[in-house]
Amino acid sequence: MKPGFGQALASALITMALSALTASDPELPAAIGYTLFGLASMNLLGALLMLTPMNKAGAILVIVFSIPFVPIGIIGILGGRKWLDELKREAFNAAVG
Repeated sequence: MKPGFGQALASALITMALSALTASDPELPAAIGYTLFGLASMNLLGALLMLTPMNKAGAILVIVFSIPFVPIGIIGILGGRKWLDELKREAFNAAVG
């Protein structure tokens, strides 16, 4: 497992839980809750894609869809960035050595 996946997954699960709580709040418009839930779902999808051969796209999805959830999303952004750095490091090592 490459570094950063745990951070990306934790951030995605926390944002999913927060968006579910927001969607269930009767005082907020339903559109806000559904929008946040959709953004969090894409974040979770990106975290899961990091485990497939499309791992670079998954890391980019995590970074992009963590931006709306800035306090918690910073964890996801850092995790996605670590993942991309590790991919670059592996590609460099394969090319050099």
